[in-house]
Amino acid sequence: MLDGTYKKLLNMMPEGVFVFDDKLRVNFTNAAFRRSFAGVSKKKMTLAETLGCQETGKCGENPACAYCTFYKTMRAAVAQNAEKTETMQTTVQKSGRVDRLSVRLRIIPADKKGRLFLGVTDIRYETEMERDILSAQ
Repeated sequence: MLDGTYKKLLNMMPEGVFVFDDKLRVNFTNAAFRRSFAGVSKKKMTLAETLGCQETGKCGENPACAYCTFYKTMRAAVAQNAEKTETMQTTVQKSGRVDRLSVRLRIIPADKKGRLFLGVTDIRYETEMERDILSAQ
């Protein structure tokens, strides 16, 4: 999978990085990804666990999963073994505040067999306070 040198480099990146397999099991998340999403650092998690999804049932089988940009983009990349890019808007609650995220999600096949994929998230935060200041101006 990933050796220590690659993990160290990926953890230093300002963008969120995650590695997942063709079953959508997340094998690695870097520090930037964990800061932006659930903050969980367990290895080999489901997509729902990685994102801190509050939906019940198995990931991908809940009707709400049809609207999950992560799930749809990852599934399309796996099905076509091709690079996929999407942009989404979402909100996250952390430390008693609500932040608005604009996330560009890029999925890249990481091996020729279509078993591993690299996900990169380019995240721009906009906190409620920043929005209020901009609105006041």
